Amino acid sequence: MPDPARIPILVLSHDRPALLAETLAGLMDQGGAAAAAHPVFLLQDGGHNRASGRTYCSDRVILHNFDLFRRLVPHGLPLPAAENLGAALNLARAERIAFVERQADAAIFLTDDFRPGPWWLKTLHALIDLALSEPRIAMVAAGGDRAASAAAQRAQPSHLTTLGAARGYAVTRHAWQRLEPRLRAYWAVLAGQDFRLRDPAPIRALFAGWGAPVAGTGPGDAWAAACAAERLARVTTVAAHGRPIGPQGEDRAGAVSFGGPTVLMDDLFRLVPPGAEDLEAMITGRRAAPPTPAAPAVPPGAREALGRLRHLFNEARFDEAEALCVEWFARVPGWRDERGHPAYLKELTQLAIARGRLDQARTLADRLAAAIAPADPCVNLLFARAYARMGAEDAARAEWHAVLGKEPANAEARKALGAEVPG
Repeated sequence: MPDPARIPILVLSHDRPALLAETLAGLMDQGGAAAAAHPVFLLQDGGHNRASGRTYCSDRVILHNFDLFRRLVPHGLPLPAAENLGAALNLARAERIAFVERQADAAIFLTDDFRPGPWWLKTLHALIDLALSEPRIAMVAAGGDRAASAAAQRAQPSHLTTLGAARGYAVTRHAWQRLEPRLRAYWAVLAGQDFRLRDPAPIRALFAGWGAPVAGTGPGDAWAAACAAERLARVTTVAAHGRPIGPQGEDRAGAVSFGGPTVLMDDLFRLVPPGAEDLEAMITGRRAAPPTPAAPAVPPGAREALGRLRHLFNEARFDEAEALCVEWFARVPGWRDERGHPAYLKELTQLAIARGRLDQARTLADRLAAAIAPADPCVNLLFARAYARMGAEDAARAEWHAVLGKEPANAEARKALGAEVPG
């Protein structure tokens, strides 16, 4: 592990002092590694947005955040923004401080909606070592696979997988320097806009031009697209050493609470570097479907069970539906339904969406997308239907358009978009 003094921790904050307090408390309560050994900075975003004229955060809240930070992180330094930048450009500011001003070997970025568990920092140290020794790894995290049960986490505490949504993670300077030209192009699209009111179309066009058509437009999506374009891996532990907290961040619509994993409270992680095949799978992520394995035998009664599961889902009996899904299909996760989709992942994704656990749903959806053909609109259909039910019209419209981009004759999408679709 390099000198912690050369690995700053940058906490990104805006208008949620209660969540910030929980994030900072978790950060400072670590076993086996001390946050006090790292420089810690509070990247506090401003309240007033010049582009839109809107004010998103009062001076009183900002001062309260500073007081919290000074009390909980006495050695830390608050760095306020002069105006409201939004999540993406505030993160860009943090990255420049870490890698341009401080020339850090690596940096840890922590959003104010993530609560680190007691072994998060120690585990992240080991993963930073891995990233510094393997130039094909850009990002490492210890937030876990949010689709993994507590039993699955304890069964494979050292297993690594592809990183989905990231709220507490580390990046190496080498990787950032390689990705920075692409990130700079993303920042340029956002310049002069209110981030919360941003136009998604030019951002999606930018990502598509990289050969990485990521549906989202937030800073995490930009990193995912840039890493995909540069063939760099984003890696996390299967076991969760921290969890998202509170309502969704400013780069998401709505006020749905996070679903999260059970945090592993024991020091069980022991680094096992990924093999060549595993690393390649993490690099390719959603960009290509893996070879389709031989279909497992259909368990007797499985099709009937799937019918009952969908009936329970339609009646909003989600607990019963999930129990039935796990009972029948966790044993044969590769078994595919009548449309050729992995039934286990598909039904769990629908359940997570229906319960408003969108962060968990995206993690499951990433795994589902990696198991089907790139031109299959299944994932976009699931989110389009969900956003339509929620009344999130813009988000639903974007997903319907993504469906038509993959399957131009899709009747459901064409009906939903109506006059927007010619002919």
